[in-house]
Amino acid sequence: MNPIRPSKERLTSLAKLTAQVFNRSYNPENLRRGTKALRAPLIGEQIKSYYPTSDFSMKSLREAMPQFGFADYTEWYRLTNVVQ
Repeated sequence: MNPIRPSKERLTSLAKLTAQVFNRSYNPENLRRGTKALRAPLIGEQIKSYYPTSDFSMKSLREAMPQFGFADYTEWYRLTNVVQ
């Protein structure tokens, strides 16, 4: 049996049509375009969920653990540089 093979033009037109139907990019030269990365779902919210949501500041640290005596440099600077 001798199967009939489609021509190269028919195969390229088929590739263009399937790319159009399935909303894919037609890339006959196989260039690296980044469509795979651009189509991937965004993961920003997942990464953001790894970190605590509470605000961390030196003020809250000083209030939570006063026994360590963390210095408040902004208050010290304010008190030492009072205009007289």
